[in-house]
Amino acid sequence: VDFSSYKLPVTCGTTSGWLYKKKLAQAAWRGTKKCILGKDKVTWFSPTQFEAFGGRSSYKNWKLSILCGGYRLKKLIEKTNSLLCHSTVLYGDSRQENDDECMVCKDVGNLTCCDDCPRAFHRLCHIPLLTETEDSSHLSENWSCTFCRMKAQNELSKGPRFKEESEILIQEFTDTYMLSCEYLLLKLYCQKKSKKFAKNPCDTVPNYAEIIKTPMWLDQIRDNMARKKYHTVGKFIKDVHLVFKNCQTFNQANEFGEMGAQLSEDFERNFKEVF
Repeated sequence: VDFSSYKLPVTCGTTSGWLYKKKLAQAAWRGTKKCILGKDKVTWFSPTQFEAFGGRSSYKNWKLSILCGGYRLKKLIEKTNSLLCHSTVLYGDSRQENDDECMVCKDVGNLTCCDDCPRAFHRLCHIPLLTETEDSSHLSENWSCTFCRMKAQNELSKGPRFKEESEILIQEFTDTYMLSCEYLLLKLYCQKKSKKFAKNPCDTVPNYAEIIKTPMWLDQIRDNMARKKYHTVGKFIKDVHLVFKNCQTFNQANEFGEMGAQLSEDFERNFKEVF
């Protein structure tokens, strides 16, 4: 077995698979991270799930149940200068631990972890959305969340910042500007108050459609981006503004109106920081 590889062949009872070292390290050995690809090359398991699938659930100690090259993982983990543990690919320089809850919805579950920061996301919460196939493939390679991709883009960008908002709005929706808008939208979704603006209000708010003739909501904007319906930055910004304009029109100065006004202010501040 080449212990320096980013993935290692493992067995447990009646089953076998491939252990992806970096993903296991990000879980700080708790055994809750899906880091083992099954022999069908489709199904992903956490160590505890892999232990159960191999018929060893009664052991309740995956470090002893799972073998690699004839060694128990426990021995490889704890052994001084172990071939499994010495690699920086395993821990990374900071040995940074990923979050246990989704950055957006604050819930737990099957999360995709960023390799460049502690953030973690459900595949349907991140922007852009991660398909089921993409989620699995990212586990075997480095994956950066939109926040980290935006940070990297800013570090590489040497061009002048726009002086006028009108200059920004006419920019075509290239990959660079799409990332910037995905970042802005994801920042909105990460705020707890945004849940009130995610779904179509016509489905839940009485008389909404009678007052608001052009409804808009965050999930619709997210879907428009995914379907590449925006051709300029301005079209995206216009729809975000419409969400909060509608909120102000319908709610005036009540609790929801104030909530929308606060989110709108936060969006404008982030917009100016990005562009």
